[in-house]
Formats: sequence, C-alpha cells, structure tokens
Amino acid sequence: MRFTLQPPLLSLLTCRRVLITALIYSLAIIPTKLLLMLLPGAEVRFGACIPVVMGMLWGPAGAVGSALGNFLGDFYAGDSLYVCFWGAVANFFLAYLPYKLWYGFNVDAKTCFFIHDTRSFLKFLVIILVTSLIFASMLTAIVLSMGNTAPLESFFIFFSNNFDFPLLLGIPLLFLLRGSRLTFVLPPVQKKSARPYLLVLLAAAVGCMIFLAAAVAGSPSQQFDDTLFLAATTLLLIYVSHLPANYDPQPFNNDPRFFYSIGAKATTGFLQLAILSVLFIGFSIFITNPALLQTSQQLDLWQTIFTTLLLSINIIFIAVLFILWQTEKKIVQPLIRLSQSARKFAGCQYLTAPAPVPKKSDAGQTVDEIDDLNDSFIKMTADLRRYVSDLSTAIAERETLAAQLNIAAEIQQNMLADTAKINQQLKQYQLFAGMFPAKEVGGDLYDCFFLDDEHLVILIADVAGKGIPAALFMMVTKALLKNNASASPGKILEQTNNTLCENNDSMMFVTVWLGIVHLPSGRLTYANAGHNYPLLQISDQRPEQLCQRSGPALGVYCNLSFSDHTAELPYNSRLLLYTDGITEAENRQHEFFGTDRLAQRFERTHIPEDILFAVLEFSEGAEQSDDITVLWLERQS
Repeated sequence: MRFTLQPPLLSLLTCRRVLITALIYSLAIIPTKLLLMLLPGAEVRFGACIPVVMGMLWGPAGAVGSALGNFLGDFYAGDSLYVCFWGAVANFFLAYLPYKLWYGFNVDAKTCFFIHDTRSFLKFLVIILVTSLIFASMLTAIVLSMGNTAPLESFFIFFSNNFDFPLLLGIPLLFLLRGSRLTFVLPPVQKKSARPYLLVLLAAAVGCMIFLAAAVAGSPSQQFDDTLFLAATTLLLIYVSHLPANYDPQPFNNDPRFFYSIGAKATTGFLQLAILSVLFIGFSIFITNPALLQTSQQLDLWQTIFTTLLLSINIIFIAVLFILWQTEKKIVQPLIRLSQSARKFAGCQYLTAPAPVPKKSDAGQTVDEIDDLNDSFIKMTADLRRYVSDLSTAIAERETLAAQLNIAAEIQQNMLADTAKINQQLKQYQLFAGMFPAKEVGGDLYDCFFLDDEHLVILIADVAGKGIPAALFMMVTKALLKNNASASPGKILEQTNNTLCENNDSMMFVTVWLGIVHLPSGRLTYANAGHNYPLLQISDQRPEQLCQRSGPALGVYCNLSFSDHTAELPYNSRLLLYTDGITEAENRQHEFFGTDRLAQRFERTHIPEDILFAVLEFSEGAEQSDDITVLWLERQS
C-alpha cells in the first residue's frame, strides 16, 4: 500500500485515472440498466460499489470518473440529457463525499489505513449510510421528474443499491487494493474546523428526508420542484466537498509495518466473515424457498432480496462490531501495550520512561494468558530497572573504592624505604628491595634505615592475610619497628610485640626478620620472629639459610623475649630476605616454587630482578595468590 498527495486536476495522471474509472463504471452499469430495470430509472446496480471504491482510491479523479461513467451508461441506455446530467452530479458526490468525510471527520492517526479497528468500521458505516441517504434522495427526485409514481419503492431500491453493495463488495475490494501496489491519493492537509461543513451536511440530510416525506405523502412532484431540490442539495454538497482534511500522515511514513497490525488483521478477518455470512444467508433463503425464484414480479423478488440483505447486514454487522470491540479490548489493546513495552525495553527506554503500572485486578476477576504475560513483563521490567539502579550504585561505589585503593597503594609504596637514596650513602654495599602486592594494597613490609653512621637496619615482614586489613596492620608494624629501633634486634621485636598485642581483638599477627649490619666489619646481628629463613651466599659457595629463630610471630603473645643471633657478611657475599609469596607461588599444576628452587636461582643469578622473573616464569600466568617482597643486600669487594 502506497500513498501520494492529490496531483493537479488537469495533470495527465489525473486524466488517465478519470478515463479508467469512467470505463470501468460504465461497463459495470450498462448490463444492469438493460436487464435489471425494476422501475423507471431504478435498476439493480451491483456496480454501486465502484464510485465509493474509486473515490477512496483516487479522490477527485475517481469521483469525476464515476460521474462520467454514469453519464455514459445513462446516455447509452437512452435516458434524457436531464437524467444523464443529474445522475452524473449525484454519482460524483457518491464517490467524493466518502473520500472527504473519511479524511475530515473524526480523524485519528491511522486514518490513512482504511478500516483497521471498531471505531474506523463504525465510521465507515456512518459515512456510507449518510451518503446513501442523500444519493438515493437525489436519484428519487430524478426519477420523479421522469413520471415515476412510486417514490418510496424507488428510494428503497436506490438506498439498497448504495448501502448494501459498498459494504458487501466495496469493503473487500478496498482491502484487496490496500494489499496491492496501487497508490492511494491523499487530500492536502488543512488546519481548519470541520464543524461548519458537518452542520451543512446534516442540513442536506435533513432536507432529503423532508423531501422524501413530502414526495410520499403528496401528489407526484413537479419537475420544477424536483430540479429545485436537486440544485439546492447540489449547492450544499459543493460546500461540504470543501471539508478540510486534518489527518496525520506521519505514522505510515515512519512505520509501514502498521498496515499489518494485529488489530487491522482481526478487523479484516471479521469483516470478511461478516460479508460471507450475509451472502450465505441471502443465498440460503432462496435455496430453501425456491418459490421466491418463481415470483412473477421482478420488483417483488428484488425487494425481498434487498430486504433480506438489509436485515442481514444490520444484524450481522452489529454483532461483528460487538465482537470486534471485545476482541480489541481483551486481546488487541493488551498486545499493543505489551508491544510498546517490549519496544521500549528493546530500545533501553525502560530506564528513562515512567515505570509501567500493573493492571489492577479485583478479587475473583478472571485473567488470561495475555494479562499474565503483561504482568510478568512489567515485573521483569521493574526488576531489571531496580537491578540496573543497584548495579549503577554498586559500580559507582566500586569505582570510588578502586580510586581510594589506588591512593592507598600509592601511599603504601611511598612509605616504603627508598633504596636509591640509601645506596647513595653506602660504600661497598648495594641494596635492592621491592614489594608486589597480590591486591591493590598488601600486608608485606620491608624497610632499611641507618641507626647511626656505622649501623644499617634491614627488615622484612609478612602480615597474616591480604588486602586493606593487612595493609593497615603492616603500617602500624612499620611505625613501631622504627620507633623502637635500638642496638638490639631482639629488644626491638620485644617492644613492638607488646604494643601489637594490646587491643588486638582481631588476632592479627606478623612475622618479622630484623637485622642490624655493622657496615665497617660486615657483622650482622639479627632476630627472627617466625619469618622465612634468609639465604646467605659467600663468594661462589652454595647459599645457606640463617636457620636461627628467635621466637613466634608478633602480636600473638605478650611479654615474650627475642634472642639475638649473629652472622658475618664478608666481601663478595649476598643476603636475600623474602616472604612466602615467593616460596609458595603456584603454577597451573598446583606445584609450589619452594625454597630449593629459590636457592638454586639465587646461586646462579647476579641481579635481584632475576628472582622475580623466575617466579613469574614458574607460575605460567597463574594468578598471584600472595604478596611478594624481596630485599637483597650485597657486600662488594
């Protein structure tokens, strides 16, 4: 289905459409005028649906073509020019009024798509009813001027032709054309009030009923009175023909899938079923009553047919209207709401759009699968909205925490000893240290500082656990070890331990190895509070562990004493302090790096970085499970 605005009236396209309509209509009415004439000027006209269809399709071109086709048909049948002229005028309005009323009366967003719901179907019924009334009155006036003495019978034939056949044949034709490649013509949009035009249309309809009442009650009208009625009605209809169109063409430009909506399909299906039912009833009456076909009077036969069709249409179409209304209320509208919710969901608009409200159900009220699905979808949308909100909050909090952890990690690294500055003050000694936490912050610790010009304190510590608690405990331990610094490593550990044991409800503890190097002689005095044994290598000899342990980890028991031990650091010797993050590093086969591998690599290497590289190579990309800290002190010759 395609649409275009109304082309100029004198364009080649308009002229071609006028000729096509005139040819089709004249060929349709000539056989019925010759074979099915019931009263003078009044015949059975199956083609009465053509002006409505062509008018809805091509607008002015369809209306002018219908007028021309009727003129040709009447002229071919031998009617006078008076009859031909007024018949053409009446047929013009028969085609043009539905077109103008459809786009100018009770307009909604889907007007362009013809009948698509109960409201549009009722609108089309009203338009055809009003148009048929006016058209039948005008044709009655025309035949009265020809000497017809049966105005009521003639009006009934005209009204039946132009009410029954546009509904029974015109609607299916319009549905068929809507699915074709033909282009429907739209009137230009005008932002004017439609009220004056509708009042004039009402006046024309009332005038037709008055004329019919006078024609039925009085003597046959004179031709002058008939002509005056035709002229007055024509003037009123000319004014009504200027009814402004006020539809919205935007929906079908944006979403052509609109044509095949569930509501339109349901309406189409029910109307087709209704039309078939009316035709079936009509045929059934004559099949079950063959005596009707033997009626000697053709007028009586067709009056029976028209009466049957009118009654069938009224009964069945009213029933269809009720069924369509219930279908839209119970099925189509809930599906439309569900579709809109799904479209918003697919476009992520559910985050910004107002939250849908579930349909309130009274106790004992029945619900169907669509209601259940809609409620489930609303609940899912609400849950997802809440989940996204909670997730956004969690992400924001996590980003804040990550930023704080980065700052904490930077602070922790800055609080560690700067070995580069210490190396500048050392002679014949080289110091290297590094801490690599498993998380943003860690619980390992190393430090080195001068007691005086001849004594250097070196220490390494490992707090139980990882993360922020271990980092805080490590910071406290570092401060205490430095504040308690004295000539005896054992005394330093003893005083630090007593302080850590105070208010240690969390039962955290830390292993510490602390040594004091007498720089001129290389004498090393140390104490070990439960830490890994350091490795000492002298010249090219095999590395040995300093296996003496002074006591347990700090923070467990108060009032412990820690003994001092001594060792020598001769020239060309190296001391390696480390935490269990190295020896307990795992590979993908869950094997530990171990002290033996560390000793072998320490023996072969001459640079501290090689120790870290060996651990990284061994882990084979496995995630680091613990903090890694090393301190390397080398005495050079």
